[in-house]
Amino acid sequence: LGGLVEMKDKPTWFAGSQSWIGSVEIALCLDHFYDVPCRILHVRRGEELPGAMEELCSHFQSTGAPVMMGGDMDNSSKGILGLCSGSQGHYLLVLDPHFFGHNLDIKGAQQSGWVQWRALDSFEIGRAH
Repeated sequence: LGGLVEMKDKPTWFAGSQSWIGSVEIALCLDHFYDVPCRILHVRRGEELPGAMEELCSHFQSTGAPVMMGGDMDNSSKGILGLCSGSQGHYLLVLDPHFFGHNLDIKGAQQSGWVQWRALDSFEIGRAH
């Protein structure tokens, strides 16, 4: 978190604190420490998610890197590992980045709900993502 102070994004007291950071701060850190530029796609309401699928698909095809997705009402970040679109709708492969504890194999992570396919309409319709 000291990098955010160094960049003058946060005040000096922030260094060494346990304060939460969001998507913008993560993007700043990735660019600052690893020279990995990030882009933020703001989806104001869940009902706009289908319009972002083409851009997400292009991202996964070109880089394959996970996507971070913030939350508004549920206050929960999500890691997006992939997507699936078909005749039954659009789905995102969601990883909950809040897991802590012992290592889980893929089956255990799925059974515990840490990784799951979620239909786009399962996201809050009127909230930002």
